[in-house]
Amino acid sequence: MASSDVDYWCERYSEAVQEAKSLEKSTGAEGIERCESALKNARTKKKSFALELRLVRDREVKAQYGSKMAALDAQCEEVEAAISRARLLEGAAAHEVSSGNGNLDYLEAADRLQDQTEESLGRTLKLVEASREVGESTLSEQQRQREQLTKISDDVTRIEDNLARADKLIRNFTKRMLGDRMIQILAFLNFVAFFVVIVYVVFTGKGINTNDSKKDNPSIG
Repeated sequence: MASSDVDYWCERYSEAVQEAKSLEKSTGAEGIERCESALKNARTKKKSFALELRLVRDREVKAQYGSKMAALDAQCEEVEAAISRARLLEGAAAHEVSSGNGNLDYLEAADRLQDQTEESLGRTLKLVEASREVGESTLSEQQRQREQLTKISDDVTRIEDNLARADKLIRNFTKRMLGDRMIQILAFLNFVAFFVVIVYVVFTGKGINTNDSKKDNPSIG
């Protein structure tokens, strides 16, 4: 849900920035005001975009949207610089008409404009550098996660092998126990049979061999 919301505001911010970019070359007071209004609208959309971006938990997704925001911010800086240039040029033209000292004022305005442009470019370079650092951090995090997944996969494979080996040992042990149990049962049955024979001989006074019994008792047969 949060991902779809941040994607929505990212698109709205991008559309607002593109609208402001389309008006950055406007001239005249009315054109400059329209461009400023579009830039203000873009920054309003950015606030909603930034608010939704804070709710994103996935670091990779957050880094991707952060890079998009930085790129759009750089374009806003360009529009702002264009507005400053347009206002300076408008002011210089008006001052030239009113005072007749237009060349000097124009040069001063050009110097101020150059300074502002350099500052804007400096800010843009900082934004680009920040985006690059975010990208490198994201790649490093992905590499670390990939290594962790590989290690986990190896551990799972090793555990499965150990379980298979343990299962085989248990089966062999069970078979051996069954064999030993059968031997114990047969030995017990032999002992019981021997004990029964002894009891029989003791209580009856007869031998086990029938012929020996006939010799001892001639009356038989």
